[in-house]
Amino acid sequence: MNDYNYIFDMEEIILILRQQAKKWIISTSLICLIGLIWVLLLPEEYTANITLAPAKSEKDSALYSLSPSDGIELGGITSSLGLTGNGASTETNIALVALESWSFVDQFLRKHNYEDEILSISHWDKSTDELIYYPMFDPITQSWEDPELVNAEWFRWELFKEFIKEVDIVYKKNGLAEIYFTHFSPKLAAKILSDYVDELNNYLQTRKLIILNKNIKNLEAQLSSNLGNNDLRQKLNIILAQQIRSKVLAEAADEFAFVKVDKVMVPYKKSAPKRTILMIGIGVVGTIFSMLIVLLIHFFRNSRLRNKGN
Repeated sequence: MNDYNYIFDMEEIILILRQQAKKWIISTSLICLIGLIWVLLLPEEYTANITLAPAKSEKDSALYSLSPSDGIELGGITSSLGLTGNGASTETNIALVALESWSFVDQFLRKHNYEDEILSISHWDKSTDELIYYPMFDPITQSWEDPELVNAEWFRWELFKEFIKEVDIVYKKNGLAEIYFTHFSPKLAAKILSDYVDELNNYLQTRKLIILNKNIKNLEAQLSSNLGNNDLRQKLNIILAQQIRSKVLAEAADEFAFVKVDKVMVPYKKSAPKRTILMIGIGVVGTIFSMLIVLLIHFFRNSRLRNKGN
């Protein structure tokens, strides 16, 4: 009985849709027309990308020309002094976490004054290669309508969220990482991404040098307080030499945490919007929505007529 009613209902629905075809087709056409206008008005976006490889670095605890027993003993000394080494993998992990941290991103945006590039641009005019700004920012004077706006906490948070939304980081099994950044302007997409990676290396290099300087200062203090213990002084001198060596290498490194495998290229092929896919989606949803509206109106009218008849 249920199967029969189901078949009967489906037949009725198909019959109603055939009878009301003109209505739902017109309705679908209007939805598609509005959708087409909306899709055409969507600004184009461009995605720049870069592949990064972890920079090779020596472990802080790597001691040279030592016997296994000496290495174990020195490892214990470095641990007791809080100088346990961080290998390349640890530095890489810190780098990847820093990439999406609020403190690093905010520092990066402040240093390069990218607030207007992230929040004030509405679109890019491809024909004139001109950036179109929202009214709240004056591109001539390079100033905001409210000068205090850029320092407001809510503004900094919205800036961070907008920036992170445009960043995509893909981690590879072989240790490589691919970073993508999307912007209305292809030139800005490439420039911001390149500066982003450079700033990350600078940020981590500075962090490492602070740690090494602190380690060297602590070791020198230990040497001063252990003047009579020649064996300990010898071991501390070895560790101190290694820390100084690490500092020299860190200061000389152009790409401290990540090495750019390739150059950031300006992307002249848009990555969004996918207008064809959007229109197909609008067409499917619009057709279903129009059919449902036609059916609901039909059954609502029939229900009212039956109630009046009773």
